[in-house]
Amino acid sequence: MILGFNILLLLQLLFLLLSSGLGQNGVLRSVNNLVSLRRRRIDNYRFGAGHICGGALIKINMVLTAAHCFVDQSKYDGSLLPITDFKVIVGNMFRYVRSNMSQSFLIAKRFMMQQQFNLSSYEQDIALLLLDSDAPDAYLSDKDMNNSLNLSLNSRCQLMGWTNRERLNDMDQQIILSVQLLKAKDCMRLSNLTSRHLLPGLKCAVYQSDNETTSDKCSWDTGTALNCEGRLIGIVSWGSKCSKSLPILYTDVAYYKDWLNA
Repeated sequence: MILGFNILLLLQLLFLLLSSGLGQNGVLRSVNNLVSLRRRRIDNYRFGAGHICGGALIKINMVLTAAHCFVDQSKYDGSLLPITDFKVIVGNMFRYVRSNMSQSFLIAKRFMMQQQFNLSSYEQDIALLLLDSDAPDAYLSDKDMNNSLNLSLNSRCQLMGWTNRERLNDMDQQIILSVQLLKAKDCMRLSNLTSRHLLPGLKCAVYQSDNETTSDKCSWDTGTALNCEGRLIGIVSWGSKCSKSLPILYTDVAYYKDWLNA
């Protein structure tokens, strides 16, 4: 039984590697600065099972992610779990497959704009994590976060993260998906969102591809980076279904520029 599972795993790996040239959407390749935020206790039981959010390594010892990832789901009142409950994995291509490139870090300090997260508005959904040691330079983001104010709606933008199709033995590979930025009025037209959802610091985008990867059958990480024209402009806040008809909301990094640079 174990032998059969290992053979299936190897076949899946081979298929994914051979399919990596099928196009920009769903491309299988390592996204160096992409990190996996995980619950330590669960992940120690099975590698990858503790994954809850993505993030971006913006300095050798600093990760940018979403604040809501730390909310205590058992209470769901906005209270936060302690940083000792979490760890950060860097350098992993597949969520459930540990490689010799995988490195694990603890969180030394967490910086957020609120002590209790506002679950009704998702306002200030941004967090900085100071790691307990330095990650290799090779994993560092080369994306500029200080020049995102003049992007057009036609800018080439991508989301990076792990899919989660919830299939047996699926390894949840890293992928890159193309997205289009939306004006607030277009976002509301495509969804049931109103102006009370699109608060300052939150912006909207929608998936562009009809690829199977972006069907309603898959879901998407929050906390992952939204990159446009070489700039890290946002962190996915909510709206995680991979669908052209369901917009996602992301935290606008430029809006929090002063806080990030403080």
